[in-house]
Amino acid sequence: MKDRVVFRKFKDNGKVIALFPNLPAHPGRVMSYMHMGQHSEADYPFIISVTEPAYHPETKDLQEELMSIGYDVQIGSRIYKRKQERSD
Repeated sequence: MKDRVVFRKFKDNGKVIALFPNLPAHPGRVMSYMHMGQHSEADYPFIISVTEPAYHPETKDLQEELMSIGYDVQIGSRIYKRKQERSD
């Protein structure tokens, strides 16, 4: 099974962060990975506000690092919220 990853780049320093929308995390958060700090939970709305989309080649090093530790990367462009079913 592929690991869905959304790559973002911080506006202030250009560092790339990988967000994992399908890995378990606390409500309102997603799992993330960076070269420094490695795995952590991230506040998704905040990360989106301080980053912009990151593309190859700027994601290449982080993608290779993820693959070297066992991830089967499938790159996505955004995280979609599931629509909650309502019972009326």
